[in-house]
Amino acid sequence: MLDVKYVRDHLDEVAEAMKNRHAHFDPEEFSALDVQRREVIAEEEALQAERNKLSKEIGKMMAAGNADAANEVKETVRQINEKLEAASAARAEADGALQTLLMSVPNLCDASTPVGEDEDDNPEVRRWGTPRDFAAEGFEAQLMIQVHDELDFSVPVDEVERLSAMVREVMEHVAKLRVPLLVDVSWGPTWAEAH
Repeated sequence: MLDVKYVRDHLDEVAEAMKNRHAHFDPEEFSALDVQRREVIAEEEALQAERNKLSKEIGKMMAAGNADAANEVKETVRQINEKLEAASAARAEADGALQTLLMSVPNLCDASTPVGEDEDDNPEVRRWGTPRDFAAEGFEAQLMIQVHDELDFSVPVDEVERLSAMVREVMEHVAKLRVPLLVDVSWGPTWAEAH
């Protein structure tokens, strides 16, 4: 989630980035919620400061034997406490509204990320190696998904050992390193059982 201060300080940049990502972001809505939240915080803090000041005065009045005046100030403090409850509720509501808005805003892309409608507008700049043609190598196996360094295949049972050996060989030698690159291969009838 983007930091509220960052969005406030870079509002135009964030709005442009969201436009480039085709994400909904209304800078005016953000600014209005941010101003509302800051006003509520300022009001709450002013009420707390006034209450603290009056509480000290009550102590001095009681010490001086001026109980009637102290009771009047206590009533004022009670009224401030009621206002504080309302201000705290308003602050929680403002915080929640701003939080909800920011949670719907995606992170910013790096400035070098090309702008486009979809993956077709983002050309591949470079690739390491050539994608394997499993069918040409006599496999019925299909690569289902790659997540970081994990490859998940759909493999007929009779190809498991041969594909496992090939994947291990390729992955362990994908880069020249001073330490060995170890590859773990597991399989099962379901993803959960393979892990």
